[in-house]
Amino acid sequence: MTADRCADLIVLGVRGQAQSARAAAGVGAEVQNSMLALVEQLRGGVRVRLEAIRYPASAAAFDHDVETGRRRLLARLAALGSACPHSRFALMGYSEGADVVHRAVAGLSATQASNIAVVAVLGDPLRLPADHVATESYGTGHLKGRGSIHEGPRWSKVVSERVITFCHADDNVCNAPPSGRRSDISTTHRTFYEKRSSARVTAERMARVIGTL
Repeated sequence: MTADRCADLIVLGVRGQAQSARAAAGVGAEVQNSMLALVEQLRGGVRVRLEAIRYPASAAAFDHDVETGRRRLLARLAALGSACPHSRFALMGYSEGADVVHRAVAGLSATQASNIAVVAVLGDPLRLPADHVATESYGTGHLKGRGSIHEGPRWSKVVSERVITFCHADDNVCNAPPSGRRSDISTTHRTFYEKRSSARVTAERMARVIGTL
């Protein structure tokens, strides 16, 4: 990881609901651990910088917070894209942060998406089986459900080939029954993606999409 503002790859990370804005670089352990593993996957000399998108992520105002996060992510992407024309970007979010990333990316134009190397969402509550994006289930088999939020935007075609949705089969936020999630959020959703072994798989899939910077 580097502190250089205009690194080769700038990762904009979005934490999940109620996660600390101070711990884990402000992006949540799921994103931070994946990024640390990604640095090891990329060829030597690639400078990677991780930056948190600051948004409320409270436990009480989900829709308002997601919209705030969406606007701030797009604004930061535009500002850094202008300031760092030779940098490429990775957008990554977990849970509510995945919702933020999904909604932000859904409306991008081809020009806005041109410097995005990869989009990765972990436990996305907006996941739809019909979406034409890559899916990683960590070897847990076919995902028979869908995201627990049944209404949301589809991925933009201009970036869909660079999107990976990560979802464990036992995660009832991204793999809820078609009738909707009727129980508490599963332990898998809360604890799986931050594991070092899971983060390595996440990083490997992201590195394949990123390719050679």
